[in-house]
Amino acid sequence: MSWSTFGRIADILSVISFLLSLGIFRRIYIKAETQKTTYAEERDTLLAHLIALQKNIWDDGLTSAEIQDTLQTKMFEYQMKYFFISSPRCIFHAFRCTHLLKNGIAPSNTAKIRNDINFLIARLSKKE
Repeated sequence: MSWSTFGRIADILSVISFLLSLGIFRRIYIKAETQKTTYAEERDTLLAHLIALQKNIWDDGLTSAEIQDTLQTKMFEYQMKYFFISSPRCIFHAFRCTHLLKNGIAPSNTAKIRNDINFLIARLSKKE
């Protein structure tokens, strides 16, 4: 094979990879648009759930397994529904909260979890 053959193969592969990347970017854009509409529709309900959980944490602490499981479920829901449209800071707080809940509850973890919930409540309270 000569160098011109390798050059043509490289040209063909570059065009194919360009078209493939356009398809990937299109799918990501469609997914982000879907998440934006979901966010607009369900933001208030998720905000109400997080505020209710925050009040339960103030009243009971994070001692009951039911509160921990509900909070972890809501954090997973936030991560799955709004990953592509969330800021890196929101993603950090959501993932840290679920990580701390998996590791178990300690006084230092409780303060961090409350901080994460407060940040996400403030973020969801912001009108867009």
